[in-house]
Amino acid sequence: MNKLVNGVDYSQIGPDNVRVGKGGNSPLKRMWDHPDHGQSLVAEIIRREKPVVMIETGIESGYSSEHYLTAMDAAGVGHLFSCDPQPSGFYDAYPIVHPRFNFIRKPSQEALDEIFALTGRVDLFLHDSDHSWQCQIWEYHWAWHHVRSGGIIASDDTGWGITLPWGVGSLAHGAWDFFLHRHGLHGKDVAINNFRWVRKP
Repeated sequence: MNKLVNGVDYSQIGPDNVRVGKGGNSPLKRMWDHPDHGQSLVAEIIRREKPVVMIETGIESGYSSEHYLTAMDAAGVGHLFSCDPQPSGFYDAYPIVHPRFNFIRKPSQEALDEIFALTGRVDLFLHDSDHSWQCQIWEYHWAWHHVRSGGIIASDDTGWGITLPWGVGSLAHGAWDFFLHRHGLHGKDVAINNFRWVRKP
């Protein structure tokens, strides 16, 4: 039997495409059956660490942001600032409206200094935007100079790579590992599925 919701036949599409609007089973009820790639585990860090200011670069559909905001609600503290110059069409159709949330429709290179001018502090920084070497290194460098001592610098998709020609595959560019080596943090980070995080000394 086909599963039809809002005119969508879920037997015909993959689980990552199941985004049908409000009333779903994601943390803020914005989508149905989106796969959890570690967002709930990152949310546990938020519940434990209770960051006052968290920055997330890259929002896409907003699924990860739902987890982080509900974790902040559970912790009773925190505000999430997310930036992305081009979120998904789903996000534009069903934006997140939450008292702990601000979305800035700009690339990180423009948005991060604006956010810091408002907050004056960053307790948790999460890269999840453009996964190119250039963008990852730039964001990790920014986070190193703006996240408070004892705060957390985290990244999704640290194994992202450069696509090789002729269908050979890809080669990880290693921006995260380069960042760790640069600051003497190699071996001190923690892996959570696709995510990795490290505490700033």
